[in-house]
Amino acid sequence: MKNIMIVEEDELERQFIKEIIKENYQRENLNVLEVQNGNEALKKARVFQPELIVMDIEAAGINGLELQKEILQIKPTTYTIWTSIYSNFDLLRQGLSYNIRGYLLKPYSKTQMMEHLDKFMSRKKKYTLSESYNKQFSEAITKAIQFIKKNFKQKTTIDDIARHVYLNPQYFGRLFRKELGISVSDYINLLKIEESCRLLLESELPLYRIATEVGFTDSSYFTRVFTKHLKMTPHEYRKQESVK
Repeated sequence: MKNIMIVEEDELERQFIKEIIKENYQRENLNVLEVQNGNEALKKARVFQPELIVMDIEAAGINGLELQKEILQIKPTTYTIWTSIYSNFDLLRQGLSYNIRGYLLKPYSKTQMMEHLDKFMSRKKKYTLSESYNKQFSEAITKAIQFIKKNFKQKTTIDDIARHVYLNPQYFGRLFRKELGISVSDYINLLKIEESCRLLLESELPLYRIATEVGFTDSSYFTRVFTKHLKMTPHEYRKQESVK
């Protein structure tokens, strides 16, 4: 499942974009995330690492260009479409250096938004996730990421992963942090949190079951890790997202 994030204060505007995506790109297996401001966007980006962001550059809390710079620190390949009520071509010119691929002046039409979304979908088909990993990371870390994604729900240790890529565990841990900017354990927890967010929204499973499903043996520890990364408890996340 690919994640798309809408950063927009206006609820009607968010729903308008969301409906365009749902009506026209159902086959793409997309998960649409909605946030109202830049601070919320950064929190969710750290967990979900969206491939596409549709961003109001006046989103409350942080300047659109600064937000994009922060997003690229999290996921360098993020494709971003800016929207604005102002025609600011100087800002757009700066944005081109930071992976801004589209600029829509409000009010824009459904057709105009779809033109930009179509470009993203076309690009997505040309460049698979595995290809982008191969460009960003060394062969050993690429293999490690693939192994972790297949096994993160199991009790997987750094020794298991290092053995899989034929590296000393200590050296592997340093290399992983150097290339990804986070530790192996933090990366595994992020994958668990992403999967738990999906289960919180798509199922009615109790929290202890979700914790078990994603690989946590202790539901209290699951809640602590979840809250640390999203700044809200699993229960609060489920409640907040269910009313959107």
